[in-house]
Amino acid sequence: MRLVLAAAMAAVLCTSAKAQVGVDEFQQFCMATRADRALALAAADKAGWMPIPKAMMDKFPAGEFKDPDARMRSGKDAILFLIVGHGKPMAMPGEDLQICGVGAAPPSADGFNPAAAEISSVEKFGDSGNGLFFWREEAGKHIRLAVTDVKAAVEVHNFNVIVTHNTEKIAMIMFATQSQTLVKASP
Repeated sequence: MRLVLAAAMAAVLCTSAKAQVGVDEFQQFCMATRADRALALAAADKAGWMPIPKAMMDKFPAGEFKDPDARMRSGKDAILFLIVGHGKPMAMPGEDLQICGVGAAPPSADGFNPAAAEISSVEKFGDSGNGLFFWREEAGKHIRLAVTDVKAAVEVHNFNVIVTHNTEKIAMIMFATQSQTLVKASP
């Protein structure tokens, strides 16, 4: 009986570990630094991550993502990469957001959606495999934003979003927030 219980616990732990590849790094590099480029890169460098070669960065499809920089690390379960930059998403053309993300290849079974929901403490928008998690902060809590509330939150510098993107080859989790300007007031 003990052997069966031990095997079942090991299976659960192994499954959990696979589902979490890259989450700890996302928490450490992106969330703990509030997507601050210099702090995220310094944390990755301190953890022994290596810069992504310029030839690879030149192929990065930047689009609205400006001044990208990246680090990578090869692990036993996946190749992980960190990407930082800033940009003005089409939905908010006047607002520049700090962006920090972690990717894993190959992706885990669930991608990063379960972790994004836990980290943001809000429900995902939509029912696709990718995720959008919008929130504002109030008294240390994350308050889910409706799409109609995003503009008001942006205007008072109280907007945060986690975006997940999952494919057969890669999973990404990205945090975007406004600059380190203090939150003025909640909408």
